[in-house]
Amino acid sequence: MTNPNHDPKLNQDELSDNTEAVSPDSAEQELLDWAQYSSDPEVQRLVEQARTGDEQPVARPLWKQALAGAWQKLTPRSQDFYGTAAVSPELRRDAKLTTSLVSLATWLNFLSTQPLLWFAFGALGPLRLVPSVGFNLLLLGLTNISATATAKAKPNNRSWSRWALMGLISINVIQSLLAGMGTELMLSRSKLQLRKAEELTEQVIAQRESEVERLEQAPQDSRFASVQQQCQKNTQKLDQLEHGSPQWDILYIRTFGTLEEKDKDWSQLDYSNLPVCQRVERLRQNHSDKVAARRQELQQFPGKYERNFTQDGELESGNELFGIAGLYFFENLVKGNFAQLGFSLFFFFLSLSTSLMAMGMSMDMAKRNDAQRSRSDAVASERDRWFDELRLQMKERHAREQREAQHPEASDEEDDRQT
Repeated sequence: MTNPNHDPKLNQDELSDNTEAVSPDSAEQELLDWAQYSSDPEVQRLVEQARTGDEQPVARPLWKQALAGAWQKLTPRSQDFYGTAAVSPELRRDAKLTTSLVSLATWLNFLSTQPLLWFAFGALGPLRLVPSVGFNLLLLGLTNISATATAKAKPNNRSWSRWALMGLISINVIQSLLAGMGTELMLSRSKLQLRKAEELTEQVIAQRESEVERLEQAPQDSRFASVQQQCQKNTQKLDQLEHGSPQWDILYIRTFGTLEEKDKDWSQLDYSNLPVCQRVERLRQNHSDKVAARRQELQQFPGKYERNFTQDGELESGNELFGIAGLYFFENLVKGNFAQLGFSLFFFFLSLSTSLMAMGMSMDMAKRNDAQRSRSDAVASERDRWFDELRLQMKERHAREQREAQHPEASDEEDDRQT
C-alpha cells in the first residue's frame, strides 16, 4: 500500500482500489506515516504531544511567541506553497528551496535598500531608524505575501493570483533599482556630495555672472545722459568760438576747468562743484566701481553652501542626496558607463537576478500538477474518506483484540473453525 501523501500521481480511483486491499497492520502504519509528514499545524501539534507524552504542550514565553510570529511575517513558509490534500516529499523539498530563494532575494533587497531609506529620512535625525527600517520591513513583508499568493494559484482564483504576480514583479523591479541606488549611496557618498557641490557652484556662478552682465548693460545714473549731452554740446561750442576769447575761456572753465586744473585729481571734490565733462567721468567711474564691487561680492557665496551642507560637509537634505544617487545611477546605467557604477551595478544585477529566480520559481510552483493536487478539494475529500475507513478498521481490530484478551477460549474455537 502506498501512502497518498507520498505518491505524486495519486488519484481517486487509486485511493479506492488501495482501500480494499489494506490490512489493519499496514493501515496503522499508513496513518502514522501520514501524521508524521502532514503539514497541518493541528496534526503536527498532536504528533508532538504523542512524542513527548504531554497532554498539553508547554507554553512558550510571550517574547518567544512574538518573535516567532514576527519572523513568520518576514519570511515565507514552505507550507504555504502547497496544500494538505496529498503532499509528496519532492513537493515539500522543492517548496523549501523556493521559499529559501524568496527569502534570500527579499533580504538581499532589504539590506541594499536600507542605506537609501536611511538617508531619505535624514531630516528626522536619530529617529529616522524607525521609519526607514519600518518601511523596509513593510516592503519585505509585502514581497513575501505576494510570492505566497502567487504560488497559491488555483483554478478558482487565477485572477487573484495574477494580481499578486503583478504586484510581486513591480515590487521586485523597484527594489532592484533601489538596491543599485542604495549601494551607490553607501559606497560613493562623498563623490555624490562633491557632485552636488560642483552643481551648486556652477549654478551660482552662472547666475551671478548673468547678474553682473545685466548690471554692466544697465543704464548709468539718470543724470548721466543729460550731463554727457551737455558736455558734448559745450565741446562743440568751444570748437566754434575763437580760442582765447572771453566767451571761450568761460565756457572752457565750465566744461573742463582751468588749464592749470587739467591734471587735477577731481575725486575729492563734490559732484556739484565739478566741471560738466568731469561730472561725466565721475558718473562713469561710479558705475564702474559699482560693477567691480558687485563682481567681487559674487565670488563669495557662503550662504548658498551653508543652506545645503553642514559644517562637516554633509548634505543637509536626505531627499536631495536620494535624488542625486538616483540621477547618477540611472545616467550611468542608460549611457552604459558601467565602470563608473562598479559595485552598485553588481548589487543591482544580483538583486534583479535573484528576484527573477524567486518570481519564476513561485510561478512554476503554482503550476505544478502535484502542487495543484495538494490543494484539490476532491483529493482531500477522498483522502479523508480513505482515512475514515482505516480508522474504522483499526477500531474493529482493537475491539477484536480486547475480546480475545477477555475470552481466549472463544478466540481459540473461532480459530479452529477458520482452519
